[in-house]
Amino acid sequence: MGSERLRRFMVPSLALAVFATGPCESILSLLLIDIAETFKAEIGVMAQIRTTAGLLSLVAALILGVLSMRINHRTLLLTGLGFFVASGIGCSLAQNYTTILATYSLSGIGLAMVGPMALALVGEHVPLDRRTDAVGVITAGGASAFLVGGPVINYVTRFGGWRSAFLLYMLPVALIGLALTWLVIPSNPSTSKEGDTGSYLDGIRQVVTNRSALACLLAILLSKATWQGVLSYGISFYREWFKIPKGWASLILSGLALGFIFSALLAGRLVKRFGRKRTTYLSFLGVGLLSIVYMNAPAYWLSLAIFMVMGVISGARRSASISLALEQVPAYRGSMMALNTASNNLGSILGAGIGGAVLLRSGYPLIGVVLGILGVLAALVIRLFASDPTKE
Repeated sequence: MGSERLRRFMVPSLALAVFATGPCESILSLLLIDIAETFKAEIGVMAQIRTTAGLLSLVAALILGVLSMRINHRTLLLTGLGFFVASGIGCSLAQNYTTILATYSLSGIGLAMVGPMALALVGEHVPLDRRTDAVGVITAGGASAFLVGGPVINYVTRFGGWRSAFLLYMLPVALIGLALTWLVIPSNPSTSKEGDTGSYLDGIRQVVTNRSALACLLAILLSKATWQGVLSYGISFYREWFKIPKGWASLILSGLALGFIFSALLAGRLVKRFGRKRTTYLSFLGVGLLSIVYMNAPAYWLSLAIFMVMGVISGARRSASISLALEQVPAYRGSMMALNTASNNLGSILGAGIGGAVLLRSGYPLIGVVLGILGVLAALVIRLFASDPTKE
């Protein structure tokens, strides 16, 4: 009976685990300028610690595809949270650019493990008709780190600068997520698991020979590049371009997250009404088009309004695209979610890398245009080549 009670808290616990992946990103989004000043680096150069984390996350995601066939998903989830604990401690103590580059990159390994395993566990334990809602809750959990993070980071940095954000926000959240995962998540796979049977190579073969699955992965990569540009450079754009204070910037970040959470939770209803494919296509298109516009708007308030609308659309973008990808190859969900994470990581690398290069050469306005075009291309890939297996 006690075990059944704990199972009721499985999805909220997975949401908290994914929440623990967010503080590192929200800290860098809000405090990128401050960290760059400490290490006397250009903002575009400092942002490349995220690119390095993305590269490690990509490699880890590919390895995870093998591990997920042999190791319990709960164990991999716990290991991923452990990397966030180590990263939080390391970043708070970093004394030079090389050290923070290395320690922040540990979060990339953790990200490759936590997200896919949380989603794979949903595929194992949550019925099909409730999966999109569960994915929405978990996606909202990740975005909540930005909602809470804005004011929390702004508060704790009063005591110890940007280092205290890693020590007093990122680290405790990772420890709590680790403890809850240990207590609540079942250690044995569900008996109703449609499951990851067969070898990793079988899983890869099933994905690469499936045109729709490949289209999903490519589109997710391109759309993630667009959204990564928003996360990596959006707040710094407002702080530098419009000279807004850090406190106000933290509220903007929280507002972006609030919109994201709202639509992520609403995504289940949108998918039921419009379908996984159509919701994914329209949300990819919306974020891409608005990214082109927001850094080139003629007025601050117009730019800010567009920025907030992007947050609303992107929550649905994330939940719908995950739901679509999750059902592409049901027999190999662990492998598919690992490849989904690899696509997201490639998108992060592309978004942070291209954005940094454009910033160093041209300035902020062109970042939104270049990365927004990739978002539009992502929508076209979904529209032309992807399908929803649950509708066939």
